[in-house]
Amino acid sequence: MLLILSLIALFTVQDTTGYDHLSQVLYERNITGPLRYRFDIDNVNKQLYIYDHKDGTIYTSNSKKTVFVDSLDRRYIDDTVLFYDPESNKLIFTDAGGGRVFEYIIDQKRLNRLDNSYRFRTFYGGAYHYHSSNQIFLYGGGGEFLSRNHLIHFNNQSNKEWLEIPLVNKPPKEDLVYNLYLDLNTKLFLLFTFSNKKNLTIYSAPIEETLEKTWTLVNEFNLDKGEVRGVSQQNSFSNKNYIHPKLNILGNYFYDIKTGELTKWIVENDIVGVYKAFNKDSLIVVDTQITKSDQSNFDPHTYKLSIQHINNFFNSESFETIPSIRQQRTQFGLLFFAFLILCLAGIVMYRKRLSNNSIAYYSESIFTVKPSDNHILVSLNNKDYYFYEEIEIKIFKVLHEIIEQGLDSIDLETFDEKVFNGLGHKTHITTKRNEIFDRINSKLGFEFITKEKSQEDKRRKFVKISF
Repeated sequence: MLLILSLIALFTVQDTTGYDHLSQVLYERNITGPLRYRFDIDNVNKQLYIYDHKDGTIYTSNSKKTVFVDSLDRRYIDDTVLFYDPESNKLIFTDAGGGRVFEYIIDQKRLNRLDNSYRFRTFYGGAYHYHSSNQIFLYGGGGEFLSRNHLIHFNNQSNKEWLEIPLVNKPPKEDLVYNLYLDLNTKLFLLFTFSNKKNLTIYSAPIEETLEKTWTLVNEFNLDKGEVRGVSQQNSFSNKNYIHPKLNILGNYFYDIKTGELTKWIVENDIVGVYKAFNKDSLIVVDTQITKSDQSNFDPHTYKLSIQHINNFFNSESFETIPSIRQQRTQFGLLFFAFLILCLAGIVMYRKRLSNNSIAYYSESIFTVKPSDNHILVSLNNKDYYFYEEIEIKIFKVLHEIIEQGLDSIDLETFDEKVFNGLGHKTHITTKRNEIFDRINSKLGFEFITKEKSQEDKRRKFVKISF
């Protein structure tokens, strides 16, 4: 028996590809759904590399022609994410759910296994960031009845395994993960998710191992998830999506890393992405040539690639700025504050008008003197008030004189001399004057005539009128 087992082991070739029983299930699912094709842009030769899960075929496409490259065993490369590495001219295949990593050397048409791990099957729908063949990051996803909010890292030069990057706090597991980016300028990870499938939320975490890694909320935008459906969800970030200082996310959306501004490129067709070309002054736009209203099957062989100058693109195309939730709250607060100020100003003005009995009039329309009629007519607020007593007529004539001079007051002694001259003792005059003032004010309904002391000389008094 031992001899038989030894012979079996001797003639058995170990399977290093990682093929397992799920391959057929995944194959049947992918060829009938939108995940049949995986692709990445070759920004050096301005073309797409396309992998067809149906038959394991690799193509290149540049919107003019499609060229066959090679065929792989689709049982092993059966549910993958594809990256093109321009520095080494390689294709990198990574399991969509995390785990196995393959490199395809294009010039030699040779497929090599890079990792010492296995198919995870637990990070489906997660966000990859491909920095180089030695640096691959993956965040989020789900599988085996669980959601993940872990950040893991594959380093080909060290252990060839995936290791978790510990994080102190994590975004909610139910958040829909869209993209992950490693910004070497700010030394931060940037994570883009849909919180509760409604708001586009952006988190950051430091890269350095010496710092405590914690996801910090950077910004939040109210964005309709329905606007970003389509092939843009199948793309994974790499440094080719970074067009300084903007980061292309969700097809036709750009996030400015420096200012935190989100802008939307107003375009009719569904855009796969906008990528940095090998020439640093140019970019490549990948267009599905399908309108957003048409949700038919996507075929990357028909995608159109166009080259544009960076400045021309951002200056000539139409962009809409999406205000962040923080900005919306600030704008609402400013509007509310301005409204409150207006309300307070209105209240102050209203109270001031009330203090003057809410009467606004011009000096020449306060009263009309008609000596021949032996009366004084005072018009206020569309009402007429008549005064017939001789002393009242004298008072209004004097007041009319100072109003004609553009004044609102007269020295008390001068006033008494003009109105009460020869009418009796000063005490009698004071009593008589006060009674008439009260009667006139009562009839008009507000303090029209008052007495005030001089600010310079308290012994001096004035008769003051309100108009």
